[in-house]
This record gives sequence, C-alpha cells and structure tokens, in this order.
Amino acid sequence: MRAVLERPERVGDPIALTVNFCAPIARGEFTVATKVARTNRSSQHWQATPPLPTLTALTWVAQYELRFAEGLSERSETTFDPPRSPRSVLWLRDAEPRPLDFVSLAALSDAFFGRIFQVIGRIPPFGTVSMTTYFHASADELAAHGTAPLAAVADARIFHRSFGDQTAELFGANGQLLATAVQVAFF
Repeated sequence: MRAVLERPERVGDPIALTVNFCAPIARGEFTVATKVARTNRSSQHWQATPPLPTLTALTWVAQYELRFAEGLSERSETTFDPPRSPRSVLWLRDAEPRPLDFVSLAALSDAFFGRIFQVIGRIPPFGTVSMTTYFHASADELAAHGTAPLAAVADARIFHRSFGDQTAELFGANGQLLATAVQVAFF
C-alpha cells in the first residue's frame, strides 16, 4: 500500500485493496515493485509484487491493542459445544499509537483473530486465501482521526468445506465508517 501511495503518478485516495495469499514468503529483505495496471477517468488500478513477508505464528497480536466489549477470543483444549458466536466487538488501535492513514487502516482491517478460533475455541491450521479492504474515508478524514482507537466489529457467516468467511467494520470518531473488509480463509 505504501509503495503505491508514494508513487507520483498516483491519482486520488485508495478505494480498495485486495491481497491474494498464494504461498508463504521467506524471511529476508525484499523490494516492492509497483506498476499502474489501468487508469481511467474515475479509477486507477495498481499491481504490487512481491507481497510482504509473513511473520512467525501470532507475533502480529503484539502489534495491536485490542479491548473487547463482546466476543473475547478464548482458547480451549476441546472444541466448544455448542460453537460460540463468531462476532466480536472491540476497540482497536496500533500498540504503538501512530496517526491513522491508509497503510495503518489496511493493517488494522486484518488485525482480528480468525473467526474459526472464536467459534471453536482452538487454533487449527489456518490461513487467509484472499482479503479485500474497502476504504470509506479520505486521507484528510483519516488524519483528523489521529491516534484514537477505532470501534471494530468482526464477524463471519459460514464455515464449510474447510473454508470460512470473515468480515470487519472499522469505525472512527462520531461513528463514521472508515473501512470494511472481507476475507476467505482455509482451516
């Protein structure tokens, strides 16, 4: 996201970001190459390669401050019976507060525990297949939000054939919807 935002030929603020996770990435240095795939009167499409490297298991949790109002993820040695609701409502922000921008909002939209964890209480092998974040605010609106926490809702509708969906809504000051996200994951 940042590589595209820093390109001088970029036009306007981001509307959506889709990431397809094809395979694990090895640790190490990398370069992000960006190119404009298409520009027209109302939109601009970019491609970026390669993706950012993945981190070891669950180290991402330390990057965020999560304060649950509903649906705290709990681990169990056995599968919950009956399964729990996939819905969580929480306050969310970077552990080291930084002003909200499109890069941080994209990261925050993927800061939630997989909904399958919430439902069954244990952590099966899990991985995101594809994720899209939709941005509903301008750069100025994000900057005005500052470092305050976001109100967030994470939910899911289906777990079937070892795949599940996951949705997220991120709200800023005065209840303004800043971003929505949807992803599909295997488990």
